[in-house]
Amino acid sequence: MQRRRPAFGSALAGLAFACALTLPFVAADTASAAVPLSPRGWSRAVVIQNAQRWVDQAVPYSQTSWYRGYRQDCSGFVSMAWNVHASYPTGMMSEIAKPIPKDALLPGDILLNNSSSYAHVVLFAGWAYSDKSAYVGYEQLSSTNRPVRRVIPYPYPRHPELYAPYCFTGLPPKPPAPKPAEVTPAPLPVSRAVAASAAPVATRELVPFAWRFAFVLALACVGGLAWSLTGRYLE
Repeated sequence: MQRRRPAFGSALAGLAFACALTLPFVAADTASAAVPLSPRGWSRAVVIQNAQRWVDQAVPYSQTSWYRGYRQDCSGFVSMAWNVHASYPTGMMSEIAKPIPKDALLPGDILLNNSSSYAHVVLFAGWAYSDKSAYVGYEQLSSTNRPVRRVIPYPYPRHPELYAPYCFTGLPPKPPAPKPAEVTPAPLPVSRAVAASAAPVATRELVPFAWRFAFVLALACVGGLAWSLTGRYLE
C-alpha cells in the first residue's frame, strides 16, 4: 500500500513559491511610495500649464468644493498651479511667497491681496504691454463661476492699493546656469590580485537583500515541491 505524505509539504511549497514571486513587486511598491510628490523639472512654464488646464476644464468656483485635491477658489487655484500639495487660504499665501518689486515679476508669480475684507490672488503670466500698465493673468472668479485668462490693469482694477507682487519661495527666479562638464580622472592601475580579491566583496554589496531573500524562498519552493511529489510514491 502506498504511503502519502500530508498536504503540509504542498502547502509550504506553494506558499514559498508565492512569496518568491511577490517579494520583488512588494519591494518595488515600497520604493515608489517614497518618491517625492513634486515632479523634477518643475518650472514657471509648468505653473502656467497647470493654470491653463483648469481654464480649459472650466472648473467651477467654490469655497467649499474640491477638485483633484484643491479647493476651487482663487487661492486653491494658485496652490494647484504652484503644485504645493495643499490648498492655502489667501491670507496664508504670504507664508509660501515673498514680496518682490514690480519689475521683477515673471510668469508664475502672483498679485496678492491678503486683506481681510477683499482678499484675492491672481497668477501673473506676463506683461500685456511694453509699458507694464497691464498684464495677462489667470484667476478663479466667483463672478464667472470658472477660472479665466484675461488682460488685467496693473495691479488690479478693484482696490489696487491692496495688491502687491509676490514670488513663490520654492520657485527659482530664473533657470540655473549649466554646470561645467566634470572631467573624470582615469582610474589608477590595479594589480590582478587586488582586483580579484575586491571583486567578490563589491558583488555581495551590490546584491539587494530582497533579491537574496527571494532566491532563498525559491530554493525552498523547489525543495517543497520535490518533497511533496516524491512523498506520494514512497512506501
